[in-house]
Amino acid sequence: MVETRLKIRKDITLSEQLAGIIMDEIKTARPGYKVLPERKLAGKYSVSRKTVRSAIKIISEKGFLDRKVGKGSFVSEKIKNNAEIPSILLNFTEDHITVVSVKMVRNINKDKEILKVRHFYGNYSYVNSFLKLIENASGTGEKFDLICVDEGIIHYLAKKNLIVPLDELTEKSKVIKKEMFHHEVRRAFEYNGRLYGIPQFYSTIVIFYNKKLFDKYGIDYPDDGWNWNDLLETALSLTVKSTGTGKNLIYGFGFSPMHFNTIMPFIYQGVPKEQKLDENILRNGKIIEGLNFLYDLIYKYKVSPPLYNETIISHEKMFKTGMLAMFTGFYSSYCHLNAEPFSGWGMVRLPCGKREAVSVPVQGWAVSSESSVRKSFRAIEKIFASSNTAALTDELKRIPSCKIPQYKIPEIFIESLDNAVPSMKVFSDMELRKTFMEELLFLFNNCKTAENVVEKIKSCFDRKN
Repeated sequence: MVETRLKIRKDITLSEQLAGIIMDEIKTARPGYKVLPERKLAGKYSVSRKTVRSAIKIISEKGFLDRKVGKGSFVSEKIKNNAEIPSILLNFTEDHITVVSVKMVRNINKDKEILKVRHFYGNYSYVNSFLKLIENASGTGEKFDLICVDEGIIHYLAKKNLIVPLDELTEKSKVIKKEMFHHEVRRAFEYNGRLYGIPQFYSTIVIFYNKKLFDKYGIDYPDDGWNWNDLLETALSLTVKSTGTGKNLIYGFGFSPMHFNTIMPFIYQGVPKEQKLDENILRNGKIIEGLNFLYDLIYKYKVSPPLYNETIISHEKMFKTGMLAMFTGFYSSYCHLNAEPFSGWGMVRLPCGKREAVSVPVQGWAVSSESSVRKSFRAIEKIFASSNTAALTDELKRIPSCKIPQYKIPEIFIESLDNAVPSMKVFSDMELRKTFMEELLFLFNNCKTAENVVEKIKSCFDRKN
């Protein structure tokens, strides 16, 4: 805890000041949490034990502390349902992105403090640490009411009973109804037929193509009817090598190999239509064709930039400078391309393999099983206000899960939902997800084969069973 010094004020006593500070500290605590003994509180804030005793009495009389003779003071059950205490949102964010907009939080709290945010910084390699923090929170005295979730995390939390279903609350709500969401977006947040979270954003994937390069080399623009062979043929035609060095001057097609959401569509499309998209596709070899297709684009046909390239220069930058003819991208790429004075590009749906399938990452909010569920749901309703959704949309460059008037999303992103599959559908097991990503790193650095990846996944299944 940060040390807070009390000040001599005419309008409030030292005991009242200290009571307010202690209240701020226990707002995030779970019922039963023991506050520091009077002696330690007196030393911490440089006040007398009499002042501490008086402050504790003020809080106890409001019902937020239970005083037990000889044992100390403990946070009471009332702390969970007190309307004056803001809901604590645990937010998962990368270092360079403030996922919960300062503007949005300020807007929600303009009349009364309803929401406080605690950020967990890191990328998806830290997801296990994020989940461990949630699982261990109750044992440390911390309390989270709302949790930032995606379609992979939410199933794990629901299975562990760390979050609660929200079906009944959406039925009664005037702000959030289940029918507001596209069925595939909603399905991403369902577990065993119940809705465990409220989806705020999603993004489908499309292919961006440089019309100037297509025109220059006399190649027809791709259309919605194209398939994997068409993509490969087009990418080969648009890959231009230096006659002197043999190095690529233009790459025909680019994708971010280690981005889950750009890999999964090709895995799904490599699976026959009659095969269910469940964890069995990871262990029965059905993913090999999709993985080999991506691998061959880099190493066999050499139409895609190597893995390390995107850490040096982004695909968007290569695309705008004429070094890349096509690349997979999200709605954020559309926003970036649209915002700059760069024209002569188009969008098309992903090519079809053995089936049409597009992974759809979904982000939103879940309610902790240790929180006041109704109060926390009301905080989500505040987040869902159009002005707050707009603030988040501007910041994140993602697609709102419900239509808001000021945003006209290109139909291609919405139409793609018809063939959407939740990105982490086959990864309800977090350890399996981590192992799969590690194996992909070996594969796309030309250290292993797709067959090696499948064998490792099979061994993981066997070990767990």
